[in-house]
Amino acid sequence: MSENKDKEGVASEDMTTDELMSLFFERMKEDRQMKDLFKGGDLQKANLREADLSMALLNGATMYRTSLFGANLSAANLTGANLSEADLKRANLREANLHEATLIRVDLRKADLLRSRLNEVNLEGGTLRGANLFEASLAEANLSRVNLSKADLSEADLSRVNLNKADLSKAYLSTAILPEGWREALEAAELI
Repeated sequence: MSENKDKEGVASEDMTTDELMSLFFERMKEDRQMKDLFKGGDLQKANLREADLSMALLNGATMYRTSLFGANLSAANLTGANLSEADLKRANLREANLHEATLIRVDLRKADLLRSRLNEVNLEGGTLRGANLFEASLAEANLSRVNLSKADLSEADLSRVNLNKADLSKAYLSTAILPEGWREALEAAELI
């Protein structure tokens, strides 16, 4: 990208779309007002791969099938956002707020969700294989048919979650806050 922008970081005519998006997000990191532009916006199927959206206000945004592979969404507000079928593999969502977000069939493999707020989210059919959910709050979340294998759920709040047909194989659950009766059942099945 550096050969396609002038000395002041201004876009030139021969920049590709990806280079323009990268420059836009580079500028956005510095401008809080610009981050607010996406609040409730439509980013369906956008390619935001490895974008820095830390602290962005994306509440209510439509991000259906958006590519956010390796993106930085730390401390972002995604309350009520629709991220269904989005690619969030290896994304940084540390301390992000995803309260009441729709994440149906989302791919969060190896994503970092440390201390994120996922209360009342719908993650049905999603993949969180190998994800870091340390101290995450998932109270009242729908985790039915979610792949949580090898996920770190240490000290995560899983109270009142729907874990119907969820894959918890090799997930780290020993210090998680579990729904009533689950700890005993998981211990009996030697899963924790």
